[in-house]
Amino acid sequence: MSHWQAFGIGLVSSIMHLLVGIVLMRLLLPEAMKRIKHNIFIIFRDSNGDIMTFDQKGNIIGRWKKDDAENE
Repeated sequence: MSHWQAFGIGLVSSIMHLLVGIVLMRLLLPEAMKRIKHNIFIIFRDSNGDIMTFDQKGNIIGRWKKDDAENE
């Protein structure tokens, strides 16, 4: 087997793995997104060092004060 044949087989194999991965993600990802209660969209640290997390609609999911994190 020449190196060009091996290269071709490797290239075809890589493309096939990529296509199978894309198909699986298209099938499984919407179902997984329905099961997740909140999708954390933004993690924000303000000037005080406090951390807030927001979902895609802009609702605050969690808020952690800098002092709370340092005391733990």
